[in-house]
Amino acid sequence: TFTMTGGTIEGNKATGTSYSGGGGVYVNYSANFIMTSGSIEGNTASSGGVYVAPSATFTMTGGSIKGNTATAYFGGGVYVNGTFSISGSPQIKENTLADATTANNVYLYSGKTITVTGALSDAASIGVTTEIAPAEGAPVTITSGLSGNGIANHFSSDNSAYTVALNDSSEAQLELATPYDLWIAGTQVTSANAGDLSVIDGVNGTASYDAATNTLTLNGATIDNSTVGETGAGIQYLGAGTF
Repeated sequence: TFTMTGGTIEGNKATGTSYSGGGGVYVNYSANFIMTSGSIEGNTASSGGVYVAPSATFTMTGGSIKGNTATAYFGGGVYVNGTFSISGSPQIKENTLADATTANNVYLYSGKTITVTGALSDAASIGVTTEIAPAEGAPVTITSGLSGNGIANHFSSDNSAYTVALNDSSEAQLELATPYDLWIAGTQVTSANAGDLSVIDGVNGTASYDAATNTLTLNGATIDNSTVGETGAGIQYLGAGTF
């Protein structure tokens, strides 16, 4: 068992000729990694910052995993092919694929979920990608044990085509985002980005859209879209009724 209670694992690179996992930490078969604080950042490998092998266990109750890169495969932050358990205030964000722009934080291999073993604090924030892509009528469950320990907002989809919601068992799932008849700075507003439109390139400040009331709220926000020749490059609404 390796227990990390602070400090930083930073700037490491795994360079296997055909495959390299865990530029920061490789949790081998049957091994255990416990992280309560500290940071794992700026590491690179075929599969990113932390690789959790089959039958291995990674338990995270605090600290952050950010700015790591998966150079060839997935799991910029954490590649989960074993058991990944969380509680407390884990933060896994700002990890990417090789292009340094495509978000890829926690990658869940087929059939894997994030096990929530205790209460999650408001600071907990985890981006998720699944090997099996959600489809119409076929969401993908990403947690077990979330009921009573946390909410859907502790998780986010790395892919803007999907959003996170709770299923009938109060577990988080990735599902197709609902598109709305509104475009901001050339990007369609969906259930995935409506709550915080600043995730759209060209939108800065506080901006949100409430589909139930068909209300766009801009609070000190700016919309700057340099696209030329596009109708409604700032705000375009194509729906019926009052906007």
